[in-house]
Amino acid sequence: MENTDEVVEKDTEQQDQSSVASDAPEEKSAPKISKSRLVGWIWTPIAILLLLAIGTSIGGFVRFAEDVANLKAPEISEKSDAIVVLTGGKSRITEAVGLLKDGKANHLFISGVNPDVSDDELRRVSGADKALFDCCIHIGKDAKDTIGNGKEIAQWANDQDFKTLIVVTNNYHMRRSLLELYSATSGIELIAYPVMNSEVKTDNWYKDTPTLRTLINEFAKLNLAYFRQYVGVDMAGNLYSEQVVTKHAGV
Repeated sequence: MENTDEVVEKDTEQQDQSSVASDAPEEKSAPKISKSRLVGWIWTPIAILLLLAIGTSIGGFVRFAEDVANLKAPEISEKSDAIVVLTGGKSRITEAVGLLKDGKANHLFISGVNPDVSDDELRRVSGADKALFDCCIHIGKDAKDTIGNGKEIAQWANDQDFKTLIVVTNNYHMRRSLLELYSATSGIELIAYPVMNSEVKTDNWYKDTPTLRTLINEFAKLNLAYFRQYVGVDMAGNLYSEQVVTKHAGV
């Protein structure tokens, strides 16, 4: 009888344990993340950042284009030390010579003249008479681009100890020109004198394909210039004098 009782007690204990086990809450397995959802989590913030970057770029470009369209040549009342003009169009040089004739400064420096252009040819293009050209117009033939213009003008102005410069260039080119000049000069006041380019429409610029193309190209160059200066990269090869030519015997 004792053995039978022990068996009954064991069976009862086993039933109680199984009952307790059945009443215990089941452990939930960790939810599985689908591959498509994981890809979505990765690409969603990237897409948002791209959209923000595109929106910022478009907004910046529109503001740049509107600034260019609204640039006007100022009334210059005080005489400056010199006028500097960055080559790239006949209208720039003729406007600069006009300022020189009006007595806005005693000197004019033309930066970035093609080395193949003679002084006589440049004088004819500028509209200056020989006496004015010989006494007051100085020519720089070392600059190859806008970065070079900044360096060439800065060197000339520092050699002359000039402190105020009237800067003449096209309206769409003015911001980048001033950026490069401020980077190359120190302690020199720059007075912007933008020239309206007949090929760049200031009214309804977004409807004119050549104007839109010119503005987009200039906006890209301007941002590249900002980035270059932000990271402190000095671009070489923008002055002819920076080129190093090595001649080997027999070559």
